[in-house]
Amino acid sequence: MNSNREKLNAIIQELTDDAVFELTFYAKEIKSRYEFKDKMDKKGVGLTYIGNAEVRKRWEDTFTNSINQSKKDEIFLHQYLWHIFSYKVLPCKEKEKAIEAFNTVKKNKMYVFYQNTYSYSLENAENITTEDFKGERDIYIVNEDFTWTYIQTHEQEAGLGPYFFEL
Repeated sequence: MNSNREKLNAIIQELTDDAVFELTFYAKEIKSRYEFKDKMDKKGVGLTYIGNAEVRKRWEDTFTNSINQSKKDEIFLHQYLWHIFSYKVLPCKEKEKAIEAFNTVKKNKMYVFYQNTYSYSLENAENITTEDFKGERDIYIVNEDFTWTYIQTHEQEAGLGPYFFEL
């Protein structure tokens, strides 16, 4: 066994069906990341993977700082940060108006993070639109100054999102 594919196949053969099911979820996520990076490369956008904790903390500090802890608990902010918009705690643009706002706002450098996983920065992102994030769920996009944010949720089919908020 000299190739990584052969090594991975050998590991998969030893896993239970439940473990293979879980592995499939992670494999799809990794595949999606590489496909997104390829898409950004083709658009001339520089993509750099960065730590999630720092970007997420700054996002929370910026956009939820005015909300008291009692209200955060009431709207289950610990589950999804976008609850500040779905529970109407902060006024924002929703659905088509959010998409239009994101597509027309000035962009250069942006940060992108997912609810509970990785983050990356995008440089030369002037031509990025919502189409570039089609199918992405629980994704948060914010400009480098943290003066606006765009969010796509996993509940959009139920009418929750996307959201666009500007300070």
